[in-house]
Amino acid sequence: MLHPEANVPPLRLNEVLGGLVHPAIDLAAGACVLDVGREVGNWTQELAASYPQQHLVRVEMGTPAVSAGRQRKEWAEVTSTWVPDVLQLEDRFAPASFDVISVHFCAAEVLLQHFPVLMHALLHLCKEQGHLVWLETDLPITCDDAYERLAWLLIGAMRARGDRVACLCVPQVGIGAWMECWLHDAGWKIIDTICSRATISAGVPLHDLFVQQVQHFAPHLYSFLLGMQVATPQVLDDLFAQVQQEMRHKDFFGFCPLSRFVCMKPPLWQSRRWWGKG
Repeated sequence: MLHPEANVPPLRLNEVLGGLVHPAIDLAAGACVLDVGREVGNWTQELAASYPQQHLVRVEMGTPAVSAGRQRKEWAEVTSTWVPDVLQLEDRFAPASFDVISVHFCAAEVLLQHFPVLMHALLHLCKEQGHLVWLETDLPITCDDAYERLAWLLIGAMRARGDRVACLCVPQVGIGAWMECWLHDAGWKIIDTICSRATISAGVPLHDLFVQQVQHFAPHLYSFLLGMQVATPQVLDDLFAQVQQEMRHKDFFGFCPLSRFVCMKPPLWQSRRWWGKG
């Protein structure tokens, strides 16, 4: 585990997580890879460049930044599509279509009570003995008073939206515990779990990424909080301005709790569903 107080050299996000591809996954020539979630850390671009012989399908959620027929130029070898609801993936692809499925940073787009449905859907889309790699982060923990107030407003708004699971406000538990439960219940075989704390303190490369992500999501977050009526426009204006100021301070300190699960789809004879039909 990477502790923020440890003297760890600055690393890119993929390196913090132990590399671009987990050692248990063999990306043989012609493998079909499904990449779902927010594009953070240039994972898709690096994978396409490192394994050009693969068929890589990129699914963007939320705002259609990458939509069908409008790919980014540097992703010429990537088939891109956009879905307004990640739960519609089974309508877009045939069963057992993918050798590897990568899912990352979906918590902002998927109601937490819908994750069990998503994990079952991905099991159907994966080939037997194929792999799922799932990465999520809890809300960053920082020394920034304004950011912490903003985080609690977000938690309140998510509750008001209908999220039944309040794990995001309990760092000691975190979303990782729920991920393990959802994967197990769906029938995935977990072969590795990586939990780390990626430092986002001032002076390290991930701090710049953190600032960029806050700036990118700030307008969407502002609209969401305003729409859920958890604060007035004046309160939000002052709070967002203070967050921008404090996270650029030279003494800013924080880290992101990260959870990554590497799973395999068991052969049919090992499936708990198959035994249940006996």
